[in-house]
Amino acid sequence: MAAKFNEDECIRCGACVEDCPFEALSLPDDSPTPVCDEDLCFTCGSCLEICPMGAITIEE
Repeated sequence: MAAKFNEDECIRCGACVEDCPFEALSLPDDSPTPVCDEDLCFTCGSCLEICPMGAITIEE
C-alpha cells in the first residue's frame, strides 16, 4: 500500500512531504504531484491528515 495523489486536487504545497515521518514522499520538479516511495511508506496516514486539499488516498 502507498499514498496516491490526485493531480486535479494537489496544489504541490509540500506539506505532506515535510510531515512524512518515514521520508517516503518527495516532490520532484518534473512531477505534477509528490511521489511516494512504496518501500518506505508505512501508510500511517499523516499525509492524509495534513493535506489541505484532501488530494491523497491510500491504495494497495
